[in-house]
Amino acid sequence: MSDQHKGLLEVVKEVLPTAKHRQCARHIVANFRKRFSGVHYEMMFSKACKTSTEPLFNVVMKEIQLLNPTTFDYLMEKNPKSWCRAFFQEGRMCHAVENGLSESFNNIIRDARKKPIITMLEEIRLYVMERQFNMTIKGCSWPDYKPCPAITILLNQLKKAQRYWQSVTTKWVWMYASVATISHLNGDVGNYVDPMYYGEIYKNTYMYPMCGMNGSNMWLSTKFIAPLPPLKTKMPSRPKVNRRKDTSERGAKHIVSKFGKIFMCSVCKQVGHKKLTCAQAEKPTKLKVPFIQVEAISNVTINK
Repeated sequence: MSDQHKGLLEVVKEVLPTAKHRQCARHIVANFRKRFSGVHYEMMFSKACKTSTEPLFNVVMKEIQLLNPTTFDYLMEKNPKSWCRAFFQEGRMCHAVENGLSESFNNIIRDARKKPIITMLEEIRLYVMERQFNMTIKGCSWPDYKPCPAITILLNQLKKAQRYWQSVTTKWVWMYASVATISHLNGDVGNYVDPMYYGEIYKNTYMYPMCGMNGSNMWLSTKFIAPLPPLKTKMPSRPKVNRRKDTSERGAKHIVSKFGKIFMCSVCKQVGHKKLTCAQAEKPTKLKVPFIQVEAISNVTINK
């Protein structure tokens, strides 16, 4: 999953020709907003991204086409098979439509990216090696042919909620909730989970660990000069550390504009002003401090 960088797209196709390629929906919206502004467009695009079947996708895209045919043509040119869940292939069960995984990894290596190239790569290697080891230990106790704990927790939540659902039979056609239907048949919901979420597949992901390496103190000595980090150049203004957020992302502080709001005074109950500017409000009296003139004293000797 990429951010639509043209050079990156071509390189990935060349290096990984058999891999499944997807586009980040958030980056599509960022480019989409430059031509078609409006929250309604973004909501409809988000709805189209998360549709689970092709007929549902066609219904949403039909609404977009009726609203603006140019918008419909623009989105169809972006190859919906790379950003809509309805077209994701079976066996590749990641349903994410945004590239949050890479953003999380970039946040982890934020400090390492500031260092020289060799030191940066060494820290990234150590982090990946440690993570692979921890994830392998984590999955050792999981059963091979049963859903992993995260999916098991989700299934337990569905089992508790299915008591409020009901299965309706009409000519042996089951509707409403699949969990309620399976429970009605006294079946195990875990048997209907895709094998992609089994413990065996999880263990296969980390079956090839990254082996340890000797540190820099054990490297072979050569006649060449050891590579040194570049000279530190101080750039103007404070260096930016965090990721540059898009204008659509909500920040930590949200300010609501008061433009056009009608105010009512809490004292006289009249519209158009506040208590601070009300003529009937009691004004705080200022205390008058008497002015005391102090003459300057010179030639004062202070004994320590």
